[in-house]
Amino acid sequence: MARPMETPGQGVFGDSLTVLSRTQEDASKLVVTAANVVPGAPACLTGGNAATAANRGKLHSIVSSSQDIFYGAFVNPPANSVYGRSTMGEFDAKRADVLLQGNILVRDCVYMDVTTALETTISLWNAKPVAGDVGKPVFAFEVVNGFAVGTNMLKWSITKAAPANSEGFGETVSPVAKLVGISDDATEFELSIVGHLAPRTAP
Repeated sequence: MARPMETPGQGVFGDSLTVLSRTQEDASKLVVTAANVVPGAPACLTGGNAATAANRGKLHSIVSSSQDIFYGAFVNPPANSVYGRSTMGEFDAKRADVLLQGNILVRDCVYMDVTTALETTISLWNAKPVAGDVGKPVFAFEVVNGFAVGTNMLKWSITKAAPANSEGFGETVSPVAKLVGISDDATEFELSIVGHLAPRTAP
């Protein structure tokens, strides 16, 4: 959503991410053209042996190389990636801000799918945490059909084990984030991004 909407008796509806504190942030990285970037989702930095040499050192929404590393959380990615907008080329968004260390509030991402003209909701979690999970470590794993049918996406996970036939970050080393809090209605999740550039975890 471009702007929060307020409806009488229903409060304020924001987008899928609110940055609560910024300790370290990077706004210099390019984004892989094929990436499906969602605010608040885990960001992958493509490694040196990527299949496409042009993607090396760019941000991605999936794991595409054995040398990929977890980089942080997407903060304000290109609107083109989420809303499907196209430009004449002058102001085409090609870079994304990534929070390497700090606290964020993550919600479901709701957007209009331009191919179907339908409202689509994407959860940024492999499985949403519950109140008892507050204080637990958080990992990042690629989820099959996580963004759309046939399109994978990195998501947060309280479970240390990667989903079947998946890979990600944090399973064999220290976690990439920590769950700080959950709202009363279990729709908002506060994460502390710890600034750990975790290496890829093989499936």
